Amino acid sequence: MCFRRREETLWACDMNREELDFQVTDTQELVQAVETLMQYHFPTTEGPLWCGRLLPASDPGCSFRQELSATFPYTYTLLLANHHGIADGTSNMYIANAFLNVLDDMLSDKAVDDAVQLGRIDAGEETKDIITTRMMELMEDEDQYQQLRENMKKSKQDEKLIPRTYPMAKDPAFKSQRVLRDLDKETYQTFISKCKEEQITLNSGLLAVFNTKLVDFVLEGGLEQDFYRIQELHAVNMRRHWSSNTSGALGAHRMMMRNVVSTPLNWKDHFWDYARSIHKNITKSLQEKYAVTCELLLLGGGNVEDIFAERSSPEYDYASFNMGNIDHIILSERHKVRLQHLFVVTSCFTEPMGHVSHPARTPHIQLCLRQRRSHSG
Repeated sequence: MCFRRREETLWACDMNREELDFQVTDTQELVQAVETLMQYHFPTTEGPLWCGRLLPASDPGCSFRQELSATFPYTYTLLLANHHGIADGTSNMYIANAFLNVLDDMLSDKAVDDAVQLGRIDAGEETKDIITTRMMELMEDEDQYQQLRENMKKSKQDEKLIPRTYPMAKDPAFKSQRVLRDLDKETYQTFISKCKEEQITLNSGLLAVFNTKLVDFVLEGGLEQDFYRIQELHAVNMRRHWSSNTSGALGAHRMMMRNVVSTPLNWKDHFWDYARSIHKNITKSLQEKYAVTCELLLLGGGNVEDIFAERSSPEYDYASFNMGNIDHIILSERHKVRLQHLFVVTSCFTEPMGHVSHPARTPHIQLCLRQRRSHSG
């Protein structure tokens, strides 16, 4: 598929001719290959809107399953990239799992059945119903709706912590870079046990870590104050609000939920109290489907093309993308194939940093920090 505009409407269209963008690369540098794809411009009107890159070997820095080396001596790195308009993180996990299934069948001399469908492209009708209902609720009080929109606009315009501390160039030729961290078994188990003891989710615990370390980061840069107003942006999988079976529901079904939290300078004195307050806030927002409200308040915010005319100012302090435990989606153990390492990145444009996290093959959790820098920075 590809995207084409007809008058004022953007359509998802069939490609005129199916093409594959797959290359076997010469580079063995994983970071370099990933960051190259993060700058990739997909041919949106002609397609394809995805591509694949096969590296000749695995990056030693990502081989945390050393026990596989004797039984599975052939290790390769495959990078799959796609336009975010056609798939979200959950869809990409289904796709990665299907690829591993096909690869295992081929190596096992099994016939690959082309008629078997990976899933279904879901139009998200239940999400549309939720949006319609919420819009009707907001329009019951026009004055309050306009006030909410004005508050959202002001919040977006407030200068964010990182630009205040570390000025960011306006040059639109920036690049996204990644920093990867895998928590070891002991660290993960200790942290999740403490989260359970404090009666908060792992996600809430991670958000508390992100916020407090952001405070330390800007404090190190010279921005000292008693409290820091942190504007978070969270990706919400809208499938969580569907009453129908969501297994195999492909497409882009995420909305972004804004959250503002006050974080104290002396957070070390009461970290878990702070983490519980975040958990309470996030839980309430999810229950109230606040992501839908945020999307509606941002509608009519200007021409989309103008956003890409220059490097825009950050509208929030950081974005967070947590897909949760993906073990129920992607199988790591097969007859001829083993999944050694999995990481997810997203090219960011408006935020100064983003956190992508997911537990995989429990007890492992991956954290991927996305940071926006200029080519010269």
